[in-house]
Amino acid sequence: MPRLFAFTLLFLNLVVSTGYANPLTISVEQNNVFLKALLPDLLSEAKLEAKIISIPSRRALIELNEGRIDANGLRLRILEERYPNIVRMDEPVLHIDFIAITKRDDIMVESWADLAPYKVAYPAGWKIFDANVPASTKTTTVNDHIQLFNLLEIGRVDDVLLSETIAHSLLKNRTDHPFHFLYPPLHSTPSYLFFHKSRQEEAHKLAEALRRLKANGAYDQLKRQTYTHIKKRPGSI
Repeated sequence: MPRLFAFTLLFLNLVVSTGYANPLTISVEQNNVFLKALLPDLLSEAKLEAKIISIPSRRALIELNEGRIDANGLRLRILEERYPNIVRMDEPVLHIDFIAITKRDDIMVESWADLAPYKVAYPAGWKIFDANVPASTKTTTVNDHIQLFNLLEIGRVDDVLLSETIAHSLLKNRTDHPFHFLYPPLHSTPSYLFFHKSRQEEAHKLAEALRRLKANGAYDQLKRQTYTHIKKRPGSI
């Protein structure tokens, strides 16, 4: 079974060195600890090498489409229709729940339409929110994910929108936080690594490698290690 590196990839601008030529440059979305933990084993299994960086979400899409970086994740399938030079790796990396989070006890959000009366904040460049939050909603977008909770805590917004796993990662050391995670999720979907079209061969190799890690149990073991702190409960944590 490949070695697991769940807690060694929390720094930016890493080079995952496996001794192979033609390295990739992969931008990992902010606070995506699972993908950062998975990449060393995934790249080693595929016999590839990569430099791991983190740049703002919207900028990463532009740079990927223009070929200045080679891959970006985790993102959703909707990107394939909007960016002509981007291709999706043919195996999902992680299934993601997108949720609303609030500090107020009187807010119930069970659908996108329920957001309309509220002031809402979410990460800039996250197309899932751009496409589904009602046009009448007062929205704020930020580049720094932790800023979402700062806005919520001081009452500047009523709800923030984020993926459940990233939200838990940001709050895992705050046992006394006042925030409620609202269920059911607004949307659940598989997420992927996306590549510039010039790197389709590498995308195929990584998809095959990921399927092997899922089959031999390494993927599930790493997921358990990465998210041991997550305990899903309806309503709040």
